[in-house]
Amino acid sequence: MSGGGGVPAAARTDGLTGSDLPVAALYLLDRTDSHWDAATTASRDEENGNRMMAVNNYGYNGADMDRWRNNFEGTALASAARTAATNSPEIKNHNGRGLVIYVNVTLDPASAAITPSLRTGDPVSGTYDVIWTAAAAISATGLYSYQLGPGLLATAGGSYTDTENILLPRSLQISMGVADGDSMTYSVAYCLTV
Repeated sequence: MSGGGGVPAAARTDGLTGSDLPVAALYLLDRTDSHWDAATTASRDEENGNRMMAVNNYGYNGADMDRWRNNFEGTALASAARTAATNSPEIKNHNGRGLVIYVNVTLDPASAAITPSLRTGDPVSGTYDVIWTAAAAISATGLYSYQLGPGLLATAGGSYTDTENILLPRSLQISMGVADGDSMTYSVAYCLTV
């Protein structure tokens, strides 16, 4: 290898040697109390914003900076046979305005019934409260989808099972209520939309 940034001489076609190549460096500096420090680029959530050069879009979450998200999909509850009410783990809504919940029922041997609802967590106490419940229980196999978000009308179109005009907070949890102790196999997925 020759100089010039580690480019092998055999791969170079311009006839220049390492000593002929210009060297350029970009330093981003930030003045702190009594000296200059290198500015940092944030590549993860909850950066504190000090000495941060925002290469991407960031939003303030009340305490730190989070990266901007596009539409984001995830699994709230993996497919399993369930007989009791079940809550998903907490879902962080960074900047989603809308939410689509998908409930895929694959086995219902005893005519069980489940009802999805959306809960939000109180950031101080951690207590969850229901902010939406589906209009009707699910009592048969199939894919059921629910569209939630601000400004949505019940006639928003598409083949949604239910559409609701609702604001989405930062902390969400999808809850599946049951009508009885009968077994039903289902999964729950979601898509946060911007």
